[in-house]
Amino acid sequence: FDPPQNPMQIQAPGTPKEFAAQLYAALHALDRLRAKEILVQRPPNTSEWEAVMDRLTKAASPSS
Repeated sequence: FDPPQNPMQIQAPGTPKEFAAQLYAALHALDRLRAKEILVQRPPNTSEWEAVMDRLTKAASPSS
């Protein structure tokens, strides 16, 4: 993943397991802050990253 470009950016780990753990924590923190927009660099399109992509897709869906 690319290095952070600004202080509000989070450097994601390079493995799916570590990325998922950090992603969940970040999404919960941003939800508490009522963030209006969250940008995430797309992870690799491989089977190892499928669960992470599934979580990102669900997080991007409108709340019901």
